[in-house]
Order: sequence, then C-alpha cells, then structure tokens
Amino acid sequence: MIRLNDIYKLILCGTLVTFGSCSDSDDSKPMEEPSVELTTALSGFYVGSIAADQGLADTSVIIRPNGTDRFNGEYFGTSNFTPCCNVEGNDGTLNFQVEGLQLLNMAVRLDSELPPCTANIDGNGEAILSEEGNRLVFNLIQDGCGVQNFPVTLTVVKVRNLE
Repeated sequence: MIRLNDIYKLILCGTLVTFGSCSDSDDSKPMEEPSVELTTALSGFYVGSIAADQGLADTSVIIRPNGTDRFNGEYFGTSNFTPCCNVEGNDGTLNFQVEGLQLLNMAVRLDSELPPCTANIDGNGEAILSEEGNRLVFNLIQDGCGVQNFPVTLTVVKVRNLE
C-alpha cells in the first residue's frame, strides 16, 4: 500500500519536474512513465456511484494496468462486481490514460442486454491518493441509451488490490 509520505514525494517530484526549470532553452524531455507505486495505487477493485441530476446509481469497477501509462478494466452497474444489465460478464468496459494524477481520455462503453442499448461515456478525471483510501473522480458525458450529451460524475473508492 502506498504511504502518505510517498504521495507527498510524488507530488513534490512532479512539481519540481514541471516548474523547476526557469531557463528559456528547449530541453524538453519525454514524459516520465508512471511509477510502480502509482500503478499499484491505481490498480484494483473500486466501488462507488455514478451521479447525474436525477440521482445516484451504484457502480463498481475493476482497473488493471495496460502498458506504461494506460489502464483498462470492467464496469458494473452494481456495487458488488456483478452485472445489473447483462446475464453474465460485465456491463461495460473502460480505459484511460495517466499523466501525473490526472486521468485522461476516460472511455466507458456500456453494452446492455436488459434493456438493449449501447452508450459511450467519455471524459477526464483525477486520482486522489490517501491512506484513508484511493479515490478516482471522473467528469463524463454520456451518449446513448436514450440520452445525448448527458453529464455524469463517476466517483469510486478502492476497496482492495488486484490479486
């Protein structure tokens, strides 16, 4: 488990890398890959809710690393990692990219059998890492399953690591 002290070190290092140089030279370096600690901190089982103007709905997600700065996983419309809208499997898939603690290009694809519909939910978010629990917050727009340009917020808290 990532310690609070390690989080402060990550933030401090990120600040120094971002703002540490005052020279006018173009010595730009490629973006660093997420650390093993950050990859471990973000990977796992999460529960929470998806919120819209009409209210909240339970949700759970499983997030796995997929390359150096990308993650993918499964989306469930329940809080217990079982599908709400499909006979088996999951209710959708997700993927996003990491840049520091920013979670970019989040894409959730919902494929529902009950009722039959498909939706794409896209946006960005942030990771909030702490000793009390790692939380991910995404501001998203849903298109499909009867709505267009529908804003939703997905907030989930890590409940356990990947096995």
